Amino acid sequence: MLFMFRTGRTMFKETTSFHYIRVVIATLVLLTYSLYLSFLLYQIWTDIPVIQPAHEFLSTIDVPDIEICGWNSDIEIVRCDFTWQNWSATQYENCQTPDGFQYIYAGPRPDPTVFCYLFTANYTTSFGMGVPDTLRTIDFYYKILNLTSAIKASVSVATIAMQLFSPDFNPLWNKSIPTTTMDKFIDADFKLQGNNFAGIQNYSTSVKYRKLTYRTIPDHDFRDILGLTPNYHNTSVFIASTTYFPLHGNNSNFTASTDTGHFGVSVGSFVHELKSEKRSHTVLGSLGVAGGGFGVICGIYILLFGEPKYKPWGLMHRMLNSEIPQIGGDPDNIPLVSPVYSKNISRLTHEERTARLEDRIYELESLLTDYFIDASPLRKISEKRVKKKDTSDYEGLTV
Repeated sequence: MLFMFRTGRTMFKETTSFHYIRVVIATLVLLTYSLYLSFLLYQIWTDIPVIQPAHEFLSTIDVPDIEICGWNSDIEIVRCDFTWQNWSATQYENCQTPDGFQYIYAGPRPDPTVFCYLFTANYTTSFGMGVPDTLRTIDFYYKILNLTSAIKASVSVATIAMQLFSPDFNPLWNKSIPTTTMDKFIDADFKLQGNNFAGIQNYSTSVKYRKLTYRTIPDHDFRDILGLTPNYHNTSVFIASTTYFPLHGNNSNFTASTDTGHFGVSVGSFVHELKSEKRSHTVLGSLGVAGGGFGVICGIYILLFGEPKYKPWGLMHRMLNSEIPQIGGDPDNIPLVSPVYSKNISRLTHEERTARLEDRIYELESLLTDYFIDASPLRKISEKRVKKKDTSDYEGLTV
């Protein structure tokens, strides 16, 4: 684009009016391109990331954290049954292993009418598909200790409320601190019980869940602005779907006198859904678009005023000019004949030297015409000069 700055001087064989037209058009082209670059910078600054969906298949998924809450009555998790890949089952009374590992933890009680507990496996096991020593399902048998009081708190039969969390992000139980905007949105959704399900008296609740991860871009991430893969902040949630079935009395696993209800948790899909933020405008992307715009405006200018002259020297030549060997102290008197061939040329006659010089000039003209410049303007100038000379000679003869 720097060749447009030569518009400040009148070119060879260029009228004044044509020169002004070229200056005006070059100025408009440069101004338009500058505004276009400013628009690209504005898009980078005000860019709003879009969501790019993706999926991957997981062979194992973490056991979720489960919040279990009752109203107006305390609750008791009577038993947890772990069913493994080989269909064997392990029963833990009160969800506690024989060696003392406790799966159930009581939560704080800021409200005396709310009784909440958290089930967590602490990454000790996971659900899997065809992977040995992984789980197929976990069954929970619970008891509402005061059914009369629990019924008074609702127009329905006695129920408990539950909610699934990913063990990687559980802000309600102070295991994770929301940092990004997406974290805060999910935290608000948890507080509104947006992913909850119910345990109903004398009903079995089947809970299927799948994993969803939001990959958000941290604020002022340089890699993202540049156009490289950003340092994503991952926030995982478990999406639950539930089905309810009435329990019958002839069930060896369920005792109506000691159990109020049952719910089972298992994986509904091992397809991990990913939602990644992606910028629409980045520095590298804008450079590519700017290059396309540069080609368009240069093409328009070249179409109107021709291609710029060839410049074999670049910035490095100018920066290292002192290191480039000089031809001689007097460039105006550089000999046309190389000293290397002076002995051979000295033996030639004047006519032979002239013929050789004409051949070299013809070769140079052919090289420049074929590879560097458009020689048609030179031919037109030469033809015009010859025509003018012939006219002058003719007029001199007629006088």
